[in-house]
Amino acid sequence: MNLTARRPIAGRGAAGPAGPASTPREGCGTAPFLKALARLAVTVTILALALVSTGSPLAAQPAGQPTPGVLAEPPGATLESLLRLVRAGNPEVRMAAEEAQAAAARTRSAGVLADPTLTLRSDENMVASGAVLPDQSGNLTLSIQQAFPLGGRLALARQVAQADARQADRQRLGMEQEVAMRVKMAYAEHFLAIRALALMGEIRATLLHLATIAESRYAQALGAQQDVLFLRVETAMMEADIRRMEAERAGVRVRLNSLLARAPEAPLADARELRPLPAESALAPPALYERARRNNPGLAAQTARVESAQTSQELARRIYWPELMLGFGVMSPRDGSRSYEAMVGINLPLRWEARDAQIAEATAMSAAARFRRDAADLQLQAELGEALAALEAQRAVGMTLGGAAVPQSEAAFRTLVSAYEVGRGESIAILEATRRVWQAQLDLLRARVEADKQLTVVERIIGEDL
Repeated sequence: MNLTARRPIAGRGAAGPAGPASTPREGCGTAPFLKALARLAVTVTILALALVSTGSPLAAQPAGQPTPGVLAEPPGATLESLLRLVRAGNPEVRMAAEEAQAAAARTRSAGVLADPTLTLRSDENMVASGAVLPDQSGNLTLSIQQAFPLGGRLALARQVAQADARQADRQRLGMEQEVAMRVKMAYAEHFLAIRALALMGEIRATLLHLATIAESRYAQALGAQQDVLFLRVETAMMEADIRRMEAERAGVRVRLNSLLARAPEAPLADARELRPLPAESALAPPALYERARRNNPGLAAQTARVESAQTSQELARRIYWPELMLGFGVMSPRDGSRSYEAMVGINLPLRWEARDAQIAEATAMSAAARFRRDAADLQLQAELGEALAALEAQRAVGMTLGGAAVPQSEAAFRTLVSAYEVGRGESIAILEATRRVWQAQLDLLRARVEADKQLTVVERIIGEDL
């Protein structure tokens, strides 16, 4: 049906009864509809392009980043996830970085000449009798003066600032490694708590199973009541151990969040695994000591401090050199003429006592810096030796427990449990076996964690990861 047949064409009236009927044009009603549809399509296209160009929250999200509103996995599953966060947000690391930047900025101002002195002088001013202020100006002189320290003191001052900047940068690196060590140790303790809780849960489930069997045997007059009581008491003691271990896990998480500059209750994922221990050949003390002397930031900071003190001592020895003062001036006498003046002067270093005291102080500070570096070197050797000895001891303990004690205690425990389930054996033997297997597993886990912590100490001493 053509809807336009119902309306008269513009400029033509409706035909009368005797007049001929108007003939409508084909398609005149669909054209406006198609134009409106085209305008709507263009508008939608423009809006879509505007959204893409400005960026919607989803379109602007970089690839690989979590979508807003979707919770990402909390950190803590791996050690690397924690170290990335601590380098970016720990306030101690950022403080050390700012101090290093401040020391680097001081090198740009060290060894720079002092500001020149600009002087305006008026003399021979005429003062009338009884007046206070002159009624006629005299000669005017405008001069500028600049002091030049002699003896290379500016260059020495710049070298002192540069040595201080190197010391601050090494201290920054040392702070980063110190905080990283604390994170690594806390991660290892978190791993210990997670694995210990898993072991405790398995043993508690076994004890509950055995207690149920003991109650069934006692109800059938096949067992003693003391078996039920012993197993229930042992289960309650294991529950108490679980609560204590949960408290330790909560404390470790609070410590980790503090190192990451997060809220104490912020969520952390369970630690998955520890780093593999390096081979014994990679832990040779002489090679590690040489790496420590090259890379340890604390020792490098002490070396930079010695350089600064020695340069300061040399600078103090040159305080007897005078400062050369050069000046230039323009004079305008009362008669309107103009003349110039040049000035050369030096200061007289006559305060011998004060200068001798400064030299003595700088000499003593230089010697103290050298002794401090030697003490740091000796302490580094001692700490490295102790950490390596503890690491090897924990490795040996883990090999002994993992090779014999743990497998044998687990086998004995499974044998006693199987016998008790079929009505043979006593609860006392079961409880003793439970304690032995639990202690052996916990000792093995602690030996592995302590070895990882000693490895962390070694890495902090040598200044790099193994």
